Amino acid sequence: MSISFVPSYAVTLIDSTNNSGVTRGYFPPDTDKDTAFSQLAGFVGAVSAITGCSPVRISVTYRVKIDPTTPPVEPTEARQEGLFVLSNEDGTLFSVLAVPGIRSSKLIDDVTCFSGININQLDSEVAAFLTDITGGIYVDPFGIDLVAIEAAYMREVS
Repeated sequence: MSISFVPSYAVTLIDSTNNSGVTRGYFPPDTDKDTAFSQLAGFVGAVSAITGCSPVRISVTYRVKIDPTTPPVEPTEARQEGLFVLSNEDGTLFSVLAVPGIRSSKLIDDVTCFSGININQLDSEVAAFLTDITGGIYVDPFGIDLVAIEAAYMREVS
């Protein structure tokens, strides 16, 4: 059995009405705290640019990864509206990153049935955000790199 440390992060954001939401993710295994906080600072700026929300709290927590692993059970939260589906290098593993409060201006506005649902990946701020999360700041809970965006869309909140 091997043991490594997988750092996770949480960024709490508030909007102009003081409602809050949290986006969470993972760094590659054994990322040191200085690197984690340095990368997280850039990530927080990218999230702020696409949401219009203000960061009020960031945290990095080191979790223990033990091989062999069992799949985690992920809770869902109604406030997490923007969903980014990522895959690993060979497209056999998928993970979803939820980000609260995506601006409506970041959505595709056209005449298709996906108008107002799909997030515009060609928008410069969205593209910068996607580059951050596929550039190593976001991996699956077991440290596997997620390098491609498969889909980006808004979840219907009831």
